[in-house]
Amino acid sequence: MMSSNAQSRRQLMPQGALMVLGLTMLLASAVFLACAMPGHAYATVVSNGAHVYALKTGVTYSSYDVTGDGESDTIKVALSGIEGDRYSRIKVLVNGKTALNQKAGGYSDYVEAQLIKLKNGKTFLYLFGPFENDDSDVCAVFRYSGGKFKMNIDCNKGFGRKIGSHFGGKIKKVSGNAMIVTFGVMSYMAGNIQADYTYRYKGGKLKKASSIGKIRIGWWVSEEGKRSKAYVVKKNITAYKSASCKAKKFTIKKGQKAKFLRVYVKGNTVRFLMKAGGRTGWIKVANRYDSSLMYKRSDGGYEPPFKGLSLAG
Repeated sequence: MMSSNAQSRRQLMPQGALMVLGLTMLLASAVFLACAMPGHAYATVVSNGAHVYALKTGVTYSSYDVTGDGESDTIKVALSGIEGDRYSRIKVLVNGKTALNQKAGGYSDYVEAQLIKLKNGKTFLYLFGPFENDDSDVCAVFRYSGGKFKMNIDCNKGFGRKIGSHFGGKIKKVSGNAMIVTFGVMSYMAGNIQADYTYRYKGGKLKKASSIGKIRIGWWVSEEGKRSKAYVVKKNITAYKSASCKAKKFTIKKGQKAKFLRVYVKGNTVRFLMKAGGRTGWIKVANRYDSSLMYKRSDGGYEPPFKGLSLAG
C-alpha cells in the first residue's frame, strides 16, 4: 500500500505519469497507464505459464526462483542514500549479493517493483521510482544474467527522447515468453499519448517485435458534447507514403478531421500514421516546442496542430 504522504502528494500532482491538462480533452487512459502510469498503480495481465510478483521495498522474499536453477532464492529491493523523503539509489540483492545498484532519485515511500518469470523460466525485473509528476530516473525492465540484473528495456526511451517530456512505461501483459509494454509521453505534437509494443524473448533478451505500435490518444470533446477520436487539423500537414517520410502522398488540409492509427518509433525518429478524407499516410512528429510542424498562435506561442489536444509542461 502507498503511504499517506505519497497519497497526499498524488492529490497535488497529475495522476498518471503522463497527463494532459487541457480543458477541451478527456484522456482515455489505459490505466498507466496505470503510463499506471501511476499514479502508476495497475494490474499486469498474466497468462500462458508466465508469472509476475509484486515486490515491496525492504522486504526479503524467499519463495521465488530468481537464478533459474530450480531452487528458491532470496531477493530484496532496497533503497539507499535516503535524505528526507528521497533516495539516490535502488539496490537489488539476490541471495545476499548485489545484483543491481541503480542510480535513481525518487520518493522513498513509493517504488514499484515486479519480478517477472517467463514460461521458459527466464527472470526479469521491472522497476519504477517516481518523483514529481511521476517522472523517474528509472523506469525499466532488467534481465537477470550471470548474477546481475542488466538493462533490457528502458521505458523512458520508448518514444525516443526528443518529441516531448514526461516519458515512462508499464508492463501491460506478460504471456508465455513475451510481454506487452505500454510507453507514454507528453508529446509536443499531440499532447499525452501512449503506445503498446510487443517484446519477445530471443537470444537471452526481450526484443521488440516491430517498430510500429498501436497508439492511444485522448478523446476530443466537441462543443456539442459529442466524443470523437477524429481531430480537426488546424494547419495543412503533409502525409507521406512510408514512415521514412521521403515521398509525399497527400496533404491533410486545414479543417479536415484526422485520426491517429499507429506510431513508428526507431531511436529518436517518431512518426504517426494518420487517416484523413479516406486516405492514410505517415506524418512527421515535432521534436521541439517551436517546430514548424506545430501550430503557431497569434500570440507567438505554439501548440499541437490538432484541435482539442493540449500540451502540458
